[in-house]
Amino acid sequence: MGAGRGSDGSFRSDEEWERFLRESVEGAADAPKEPSARAREVTRRLRAESGRGLESGRTYPPARPRRHTGWYAAGLLTCLVLLVVAVAPGRVVDLFGGSDSSSQPTGASQP
Repeated sequence: MGAGRGSDGSFRSDEEWERFLRESVEGAADAPKEPSARAREVTRRLRAESGRGLESGRTYPPARPRRHTGWYAAGLLTCLVLLVVAVAPGRVVDLFGGSDSSSQPTGASQP
């Protein structure tokens, strides 16, 4: 298609073509304007405050957050045990090994 040809192959007049070019450069007066970022943010905030924020396209309830308290408790207990072993390793060995006479130095005499 040439510059002045219509969709059916016929020629358009120069005046009609100039009018079309002028209108396309100026833009259409009734074209919708995109809202600014601030306007979109205000709209989003107002929808959230009114409670209508999530009803648009969601057809299922959101997933519930999982509770991992068992893992947290086990991790805390492990950290405490490691801390005790690091601070007082002799007491931990005595606790599990017992205190019998074989752990005394060989030069010591018993009464």
